[in-house]
Amino acid sequence: MATMGFCLAGMQAAHHRTTTTATLTLSASRRPSLPYLAASSRLSLPLSSRCRPHPLSAMASVAAPVTGSTSTPFVAPCREAVAEASVGGCRPQPCRRRARPTCSVAEVPSSVDVTYVVDGLVFRAARLDERNVDWAEWARLGGVLEAALGAKTDDDRAALRERVHRYYLPLFFWMRGMVTAAGAKWDGTGEAPPPVVMGISCPQGGGKSTMVRLFEILFAKCGLPCMQASLDDFYLTRAEQLALAAEHPGNALLAERGLPGTHDVGLLASTLDSLRAGAVTPIPRYDKTAYAGRGDRADPATWPLSPPGLRVILLEGWALGFSAASVSGMPLVHPDMGAVDAYTATHLAAVNAQVDALVCISAADVHYVYGWREQAEAETRARGAGGLTPEQIRAFVDGFMPCYEQYGENLRQQVSAGSWAGKPALGVTIDVNRKPMACLPIQ
Repeated sequence: MATMGFCLAGMQAAHHRTTTTATLTLSASRRPSLPYLAASSRLSLPLSSRCRPHPLSAMASVAAPVTGSTSTPFVAPCREAVAEASVGGCRPQPCRRRARPTCSVAEVPSSVDVTYVVDGLVFRAARLDERNVDWAEWARLGGVLEAALGAKTDDDRAALRERVHRYYLPLFFWMRGMVTAAGAKWDGTGEAPPPVVMGISCPQGGGKSTMVRLFEILFAKCGLPCMQASLDDFYLTRAEQLALAAEHPGNALLAERGLPGTHDVGLLASTLDSLRAGAVTPIPRYDKTAYAGRGDRADPATWPLSPPGLRVILLEGWALGFSAASVSGMPLVHPDMGAVDAYTATHLAAVNAQVDALVCISAADVHYVYGWREQAEAETRARGAGGLTPEQIRAFVDGFMPCYEQYGENLRQQVSAGSWAGKPALGVTIDVNRKPMACLPIQ
C-alpha cells in the first residue's frame, strides 16, 4: 500500500507577503457511584449529541484538499497566511531551516544544543519559535524524560537524545500550547477551565502508550493535572461483543474486538462529559487477557480515578481520527467493510467529535505493525505472561489492515495541512525504528 507520510505546510516570506510554500514528511479506593456506569448505550448515541464547539477550532488552518493520487507525498497548496497569536509561549513561525538560534547563548543551559533542537523536523513542523521557548524548562523536562527512558551505551545515549529533543519535547510543547490557548479562552465558568482532550492517533506498536505515559508526567511537572485514556479501554464487554458478532454473522471484521463498532461510545462520551464537568471520575479499563485473550471490561473496582483539577486528557487510539468512506467517497477495500464503515460514520465520528486537537503518528509502511506487535508479544512471552504466537499475531493484525488501507491515507491528507476536522493537528511519520523520518522540502 502507499506510504503513509505526513506533509505539513510551512510558511516563508516572499515579495513582502507570506505564502505557504514548504512541506515536511516526518520519520517512527472508594469510588463514587456514577449513573452512566450502569448501562451501555453503544447503539443509541446520535452523532449530533456529541458535536460541540471546540475551544481550539479557531486556531486550525484550512483542511487539505482531497487528491486522487497516493503515489507521491501530498503537498499543501499555496495560499495566503493569516496572522496567528502566540500559543503557550511558542509563536507559530515559518517552517524553514535556521543556521543558528536567534536567542542569547546566555539564556540557554549548557545541556541544550538549541541548533540541534531547532533543526529537528518535528520542532519545525510544530512551528515553535526558539526565541519564545524557555530553554531552562526544556532542559528540565528533557532531564525528566532521559531519566525515565534511560541509556546504557553511547549509541543508546545518542538515540535517546534524538528521541527526547527532536521528537517527544517538540510534540509536548505543541500540545501544551493547545492547552494554554484553550485556557486563555475560558469564560470563568466553574472553578477551572475544562480539560482539553488531546487525541493521539498511532498504529499498534508505534509507541503511543509510552509517549502518553511520559507526557502525562510532563504535564504534571508543568502544573497541569493530566490523565490518559485509551480507546481500547472502551471496548464492549465480552457479552456485548458476542451480541455484536451475532448481529453480523459471517463478518470476520466484527467477530472480535478492535474495529469501529466494537467500542462502547456511550460510555466514552459519558466519561468525558463527567470529566469536563469537573467530577472525579473512574476511568474504565479493559482486561485483554480475559477469555483466553479475547478480552473483557475490567472490574470497575479496579478503575483509576481522575485527578482533581484535571486540565488535560490524553486520548489515544489506533483508529482515532479515521473518517468514513461514505463521507470521503472512497470505494470499500474489503467485502466486510460496509458494516464497519457504517459504524465509522456514527460511532467513531462521535468519538472524534470529542477530540480538541490531534497528534497523528503514522508508519511509513503500515505493515511495520506486524513486526512491532511481534516485539511486544515476545516481551510478554519472556515475562512468562503468555502472549500470541507469530502465526496468531499475523492473523490478529490481518483483521486491522482493511481499516488502515481504507482510512489511513484520507487522514494523512487532512493532517498534512495542519488541520483535522477544523481542529489543530500535527502529523509525524515514523520509520520501522519509530524514529521521525527525513524532511522533504519543495524545490
